[in-house]
Amino acid sequence: MIVEKIHREIESCGFVIADLTNERPNVYYEVGYARGLGKPVILTVGKGENVHFDIAGQSRITWDGYVNLLNQLKPELAELSTRFGIG
Repeated sequence: MIVEKIHREIESCGFVIADLTNERPNVYYEVGYARGLGKPVILTVGKGENVHFDIAGQSRITWDGYVNLLNQLKPELAELSTRFGIG
């Protein structure tokens, strides 16, 4: 049942922010599902963490602490806001 709920949440959202830290397989699944639906996806990963080879070449935010992550997310979110006509 949880997978169906995750699908509904991704289907109803405008975009996805996915943190790849700790290489959690479920996050990779959710990224693939969102991309398959054509949703914009912002990838993040903690500094020094590995990402799987199939996603390693994709653009992502590498963060070092909460404040650093927020500062890097701001321009990405501003761009999405403009794209969705809310910024």
